[in-house]
Amino acid sequence: MGNHTAMLVVVDGRVLMVQQRYRDSTTWMLPGGSPRLGESPQQTAVREVTEQTGYDTVASRVVIDAPHASGSGRYQLVHGQIVGGRARLGTGLDAVGGVGLSGLGWHRCDVLTETPEHALIAELLPDPPVDVGRLDHGYRNDTRVLPGQVVEKRYRLGHETQHLATETRMLTRAGAAGLAVPEVLGMDAPHAVVWMRQLSGVNGQALLEHDPDLVLGACGKLARRLNQVLPGWCHGDFGPHNLLLDPTTGQVVGLVDWENAHHGPADADVAWAELVVRLHHPDLASRLNALYGGYGATPAWTTRHEHKLAAVRARVAEAATGKHDAAVRSWTNKLQAVAGWAE
Repeated sequence: MGNHTAMLVVVDGRVLMVQQRYRDSTTWMLPGGSPRLGESPQQTAVREVTEQTGYDTVASRVVIDAPHASGSGRYQLVHGQIVGGRARLGTGLDAVGGVGLSGLGWHRCDVLTETPEHALIAELLPDPPVDVGRLDHGYRNDTRVLPGQVVEKRYRLGHETQHLATETRMLTRAGAAGLAVPEVLGMDAPHAVVWMRQLSGVNGQALLEHDPDLVLGACGKLARRLNQVLPGWCHGDFGPHNLLLDPTTGQVVGLVDWENAHHGPADADVAWAELVVRLHHPDLASRLNALYGGYGATPAWTTRHEHKLAAVRARVAEAATGKHDAAVRSWTNKLQAVAGWAE
């Protein structure tokens, strides 16, 4: 096999890793590869990390220089630090030989117990990660920013595998339809984690109280566009809280959190956006004309009301199957509130 040089980069208790694909199997590993003639371990590690992940790094000392587990060559590990670059999944490795890269991610250190390198690097790893970098408005999931414009989303509170599969599938579908959505960089299905490109813009909920007409108008326009480019599909949690906007122009620069996407009627998303406003911003209910102005039509109240009730009933049922009693109570209370609404 020859020598192999890798780099250990740790930020906020998370380790930079790439997912290697060989035929029908995948393995998470530290970025690295074989040295070129005349390269030092540090030079090899820096080059391989850039090629495989897009990050610019500086390498410090060699912390491991040991016989490779394969019995051929040596395994060298270099400590490194990110100094620039933008995360992207490179090609790397040997595509001709059926080996390539299929993902990029930042793993919690405890995940490394499942990798071949762990026995060598365990004592080099830091303590468990601290709760830093969390994004606002991440109600259901643990979502945070990592270096190089990367967002990590860790699904929780039940149905994690289903939500991961739905979101990654819908991001691919929505991106192909021309919608501004995050690019998936990598995912770890066993641990229900996905890493995505961070989009610019300000969360619509943060702007809602300041300029409700701008936010709700943009929300309505996007709901109409969803109907046009993804007919028969619903975002499933559509509203200002999942829109990213340019605060100057009011243009939508991203739509996030697709894990609840499903087949459904055309007006369901805009009706859910109305529900979000009525539940969480009741003082802005009088401004809902901006939402439907952007949408281009105001569906009948009976239609909108039934869409809201159906969606909340679905949330109650989902929470019940996940055996989350607090969520069941919360959604049941919301269902009772929505049932009593009148236009």
